Amino acid sequence: MNTANTVIVLKTSVATRLDLVRAGRLLFPNPCIFDWHFDLDDCDKVLRIECSGLHETDIIGILHQAGFEAEKLR
Repeated sequence: MNTANTVIVLKTSVATRLDLVRAGRLLFPNPCIFDWHFDLDDCDKVLRIECSGLHETDIIGILHQAGFEAEKLR
């Protein structure tokens, strides 16, 4: 079964480089995530993820494991 790639964009509480490293430790090893990027200069600390087979609630759960808040960007 070939699952289409998805782009997920979230508002997060990841604010510093250290936060980015902590969150990245959970995002990087996930084989369903192909690319991810935090924009720490944006007021919403936006996370953009390219993935397959994941929903935004999955990514929110991953970030919560590291102690961060995340929600769908409106």
